[in-house]
Formats: sequence, C-alpha cells, structure tokens
Amino acid sequence: MGTKDALPKALRVSVGVTCEPIHRTNSRRDTMATIISVASGKGGVGKSIVSGNLGLVLAKMGKRVVLVDLDVGGADLHILFGLLYPSTTLSDFLTRRIDTLEGVTHSISTQHGLRLIPGTGDTLATANMSYAKKSG
Repeated sequence: MGTKDALPKALRVSVGVTCEPIHRTNSRRDTMATIISVASGKGGVGKSIVSGNLGLVLAKMGKRVVLVDLDVGGADLHILFGLLYPSTTLSDFLTRRIDTLEGVTHSISTQHGLRLIPGTGDTLATANMSYAKKSG
C-alpha cells in the first residue's frame, strides 16, 4: 500500500488538487506555490504535529515542501525533525542578520524535498518590532 493509499479519501483529493510535483515545466501553473495554513487560537492542540506530518507525507509524494513555523515565542516544529538548536531561525531574517529566507531554511536530511524555517523562539517582542527595526 503506497503513501497515497494510506490517506483518507478527503485528504487524497485535497492533496492531489493543491500541490505541485518537484519537477518543473515551463507552465505558469508549475511555478505557483500553494500555501496551507494550520492555525488555532489555542496552544497545545497539535498544530506542529499536523503540520510536520502533512509536510512529510507531501514530500514523500514527491512534492517540494517548506515548513515555516510562525509561532512567535513558542516555536517547536524544528524539534520534531531533530533540529534541536538551529543555527538560524526566522528571527535572524526578521532582524536582518540574514538577508534572505533561503539563508534561514534548513534541509531535512531524512526526507528529500522537505525543508524547514524554524520559528523565532524569541520573546513576544519579536512580534512587536518598532517601525525603525522593520524598515531598517
């Protein structure tokens, strides 16, 4: 039984419609990214587990996946992939220590096509940067 067969029917339909394969063609459709947001107003409901597993399944299906942990102050998605102390995080990009998002993206060595941008792990002050810091 393949990965696709193991998914519930509703998820299989959604995944098949919303995600692009790793290979590229010259079609504009193949250059567009799909964003899947997993959110909740409450902590501890499993957002990281759902996001991590969804990203892993999509990568196993041959999709290129970048997981971005936007949890300011409580980021933990990187831990699920064994990246305990990431050398760079989203905070490095937001504070302009790193110029590009690619510079804070980490490849997940156990799965081809899966990359991760770890959340800030900083205090909530990161979410309330002054205008001067934002505009650099």
